[in-house]
Amino acid sequence: MRYIIIMIKRTISYLLGGKDLGDTMPNSRAHVRLEGNNMVAYVNGVEFPVIDWSYGGVLIDTNNIPVIGDKVNLTLRLKHGDDIMTVRHVGSFLRKDSRGVVLQLRPINDKLKKQINLMVDAVLTDSFISSQAA
Repeated sequence: MRYIIIMIKRTISYLLGGKDLGDTMPNSRAHVRLEGNNMVAYVNGVEFPVIDWSYGGVLIDTNNIPVIGDKVNLTLRLKHGDDIMTVRHVGSFLRKDSRGVVLQLRPINDKLKKQINLMVDAVLTDSFISSQAA
């Protein structure tokens, strides 16, 4: 529940002040990370489970080591209720870590911000609803 409250505060701050969600806490990541539940990523048409994601990128579950810096066509699909939300963008391989491969979303333009805001809202809404049902 505490996580949901923090995310709501960050979202409100972002919407009111135009700041990045990550700017609301010192020494935090550049962007707030959300779990990849109900999301998959398609990298050049190949489907991968998403471990976590943010405005800046996505961590996918794979051991395939790509060439760092390579650009790819990236599609993110988030299941929200009976709907599927889709974001198509260009990404590049940033790094590999013990959990998977990180893809960076660049450039982050207004259209992408709006699309990802809708996804963040959907995740926060679903989290809030499920927390109230418990």
